[in-house]
Amino acid sequence: MTKIYESDFNGWDESAEQIIIYKLDENEYNELDQLNHDELCNLIDVFDQNGYNIIPGAIYHTYEFQLSSGFLIVTHTKAINC
Repeated sequence: MTKIYESDFNGWDESAEQIIIYKLDENEYNELDQLNHDELCNLIDVFDQNGYNIIPGAIYHTYEFQLSSGFLIVTHTKAINC
């Protein structure tokens, strides 16, 4: 798995998103398709704070994963808990 693109953060008000795209090798799709959300986070070395109690005014990070046969697309959201 090779990172081929990482966008700048884009957004307004209390949140912004970033897109990260990884190119998959031939056999990686099947391996990644078996992983749950936490395992995917561990794979790319991030911590998803969704569902945690975040103090007001703190910045937190969440991640969404989309898997295609050739790419893993990660949406990284950075937000302020208002």
